[in-house]
Amino acid sequence: MKILILGDCQSNGNNCLADEVLEETAPRSWSLRFHKNFQQAFKWYLKHRIANKVKDPIPSGDIESAVWAYLRQAELDVAWPNLLDHEVTNRSLNGAHFVGYHKRLLQYIERQGLPDHVLVTDFTFPHIVSSFKRNGKRYVFEKSPNYGDVEWNPEDYPIEVHNELKKRMEFQLAQPREWYVRKHTKSFNQLIKVLEHYKLKWTVVRFGDDEQENIDLFDRIMGRGIDCIDFYKYYHSDGLEHGTKKLEVQKDIARKINEFLMRE
Repeated sequence: MKILILGDCQSNGNNCLADEVLEETAPRSWSLRFHKNFQQAFKWYLKHRIANKVKDPIPSGDIESAVWAYLRQAELDVAWPNLLDHEVTNRSLNGAHFVGYHKRLLQYIERQGLPDHVLVTDFTFPHIVSSFKRNGKRYVFEKSPNYGDVEWNPEDYPIEVHNELKKRMEFQLAQPREWYVRKHTKSFNQLIKVLEHYKLKWTVVRFGDDEQENIDLFDRIMGRGIDCIDFYKYYHSDGLEHGTKKLEVQKDIARKINEFLMRE
């Protein structure tokens, strides 16, 4: 069965290796890249390459981007989607939003045809999406509200695009809760239209939020689906993730979702 996963940092292994990289066990927010932990990440990168007998030469040029990309792939490798008993394409991104899910679903269909099943996760309520054009090019950004200069890489897009994104994010962050509710609801409904147009089988995977009102909101928007909220609560509390605990339950999340898919 070909499975497409549309999700955020709860389905891409984010922070699962953080304790290993930093060589200490502690709860963490956001990501290692956000907290500028490059020196520790580079040290881990070299040790990891040796331990896994990687023979490809270390990239020249932008070594920092190479290290973060290597870590991201290592996180994806240990994440629950990679443990499913199916052919999986995992398109989960930190800060993801339904607008991005919509875009990545259409990209998958264009490049790989129709998946047999789509798993759609919820995400943390304040995730932001912004789409605009600069110099004839369309940019679509999905970000957590903490996005700032530390996450900008000038090789990805120019400074004027970065500044425009920050301005648009400031506008969105100033909006009331109901503004987000309308945006999330509208964008999810647009995603569902594509799923229904192609007659695709799809299932919601719930991880929840720190706030019960946000869990209730996404339940109203999406429906309940596969409940993984207890796993999320095990490794996430007070806005912080426990990386070792998160890594520990990836196999349990995969087992639960495998069991669901077997019944389908």
